[in-house]
Amino acid sequence: MSRAKIITIIILIIFVLFGVYFFFSNKGGNGGSSTDSGFKSFFPFGKQTTNTNNQTTPSDSTTPSDTTPVENPPVVLSSTSKLQQLTNRSVAGMLPVEETRLSKDQPVVDPNAPKVFGVKPPAPKTEVATAVRYMERGTAHIFDIFPDTKQELRVSNTTIPRIHDATFGKDGASVIFRFLDTDNTTIKTYSAQITTAKDLTQGTGTLDLPPLKGAFLADDIPNITISTDGTKMFYLSKFNTGVVGNLSLLDGTKKTTVFDSAFTDWLPRFANSRQVLLVSKASGLALGSAYILDTQTKTYGNILSGVTGLTGLLSPDNKLFLYAVGGTGKMDLNLITVSSKTNTGLNISTLPEKCVWTKDSKTIYCAVPKQLLQNSIYPDAWYQGLESWSDSLYKIDVKSGQVQMIEPLSVGDGIDATNLELNVKENYLVFINKKDSTLWSFDLTPAATGTGKTQ
Repeated sequence: MSRAKIITIIILIIFVLFGVYFFFSNKGGNGGSSTDSGFKSFFPFGKQTTNTNNQTTPSDSTTPSDTTPVENPPVVLSSTSKLQQLTNRSVAGMLPVEETRLSKDQPVVDPNAPKVFGVKPPAPKTEVATAVRYMERGTAHIFDIFPDTKQELRVSNTTIPRIHDATFGKDGASVIFRFLDTDNTTIKTYSAQITTAKDLTQGTGTLDLPPLKGAFLADDIPNITISTDGTKMFYLSKFNTGVVGNLSLLDGTKKTTVFDSAFTDWLPRFANSRQVLLVSKASGLALGSAYILDTQTKTYGNILSGVTGLTGLLSPDNKLFLYAVGGTGKMDLNLITVSSKTNTGLNISTLPEKCVWTKDSKTIYCAVPKQLLQNSIYPDAWYQGLESWSDSLYKIDVKSGQVQMIEPLSVGDGIDATNLELNVKENYLVFINKKDSTLWSFDLTPAATGTGKTQ
């Protein structure tokens, strides 16, 4: 074979190999690196489809790998420990609820005993117990888990990958969750009613579950809050160069504008079924203000202004305002009487976002970081994720001002507790560990209170 023919054959082989490589490297599919980035890859979401009831259900358009729950190494604790990890999967939001379950002391029935005609076997005993309803961040599946037994029941099978945050309405009967659209810019919000099985005491609660049904709300809702009676929501939306505050039903209907402001950076939170607390977004480099908005009269009054790094939490009776003063190396917690503006320093350093009021407004439970850095600016360092804290649990008696440490939350590298909630009986404190978004509970029964250390 001539040298020219050999060179020609080699060139043809190179072209064929290049063509095969080009074809497979540019072929569509799930292989290769994803084009998603930033929040788009963190919050992918499917299209919306219309059902026969003129409602919409989000439809998943991602691969199974996109909906794998984010699991963290489980924390092994003694069964007698008052601190318990409820999930090792990341959650988007949660709420304590009361659910009926099979009683732990069931009557003993011999399965081999002969059946007697006309005699019915004893009915199973049931009881009402505290459960925590939560939405799994990786899948949007909704579960109820009982803190005392760790029994878990699935409430919803609707699969939606990577939810950013979820807010449950009263008794967990509704949920509003948010995500970023595929343009990596638009905030999408979906409001759904939760229909549970008629009898959660039967089986595992995982079969034939109704899908989430609801409606997509307006785009780009930065913050949303649900009234304490679970019937209304309040949210801010941009209007010209400012914002307006909108009040509507949970499906977005019957919307009315109840607030407008040239200042845009407000954080709203319903204080009751009628009034909304509005606090300016906090920074240790800026002064903040707090107001109470009456959604019926559309009027608002000032609680506090000119406070560095202001962030706060209103008491259930609307008479007291728990707030923190931020700045360099400090985060001082205070109480102020709304009517008289009488101020009381509490001599502990934490954020109101790490606290919860009892419903009688007489007690506050707070997760308090063990140490703050002298050169850090608060609350910015915590908000921006520059610092992660290890907390201890404290109890504050509002009337006496006494502050008692209940117990250090010393597990692993510590717990950075946020989103604190109390159950109806107020014997369980439930919270999310900010470090990995796992769900935890703490038993507050009198025998469970720890060190008794006061300050």
